[in-house]
Amino acid sequence: MTNRKPVVLNNNIGVKFCYLESIVTSIGGGTYLTRALDAREKTQADVIVFILPNSCNAYRNLERIRRGVESLKAAVKPLILPFKVIVRIGNVNPHRLHKMFDNVPWDAVKY
Repeated sequence: MTNRKPVVLNNNIGVKFCYLESIVTSIGGGTYLTRALDAREKTQADVIVFILPNSCNAYRNLERIRRGVESLKAAVKPLILPFKVIVRIGNVNPHRLHKMFDNVPWDAVKY
């Protein structure tokens, strides 16, 4: 899986976001959950944001990520995951997307 280097940014209230851009448009291949856990370990980000390119498989990959996160949440019950994973689809610049989260607290970030 070919991907771009992660971008890590803090918002105005100290929430750390890690943006993981993908250029892959097929399904299968890389494991999104592994990438999210690796990004969390390396960056200690509070929110992992996958940016997927717009393609015919984008929503299938979104569902794949969602199922992985739900499986992870089920594995750590009754605890709460210390980070969130969200997905944005389209050719979005992480710095522009980050403006949306300027003053968003961790608990307000929704899938």
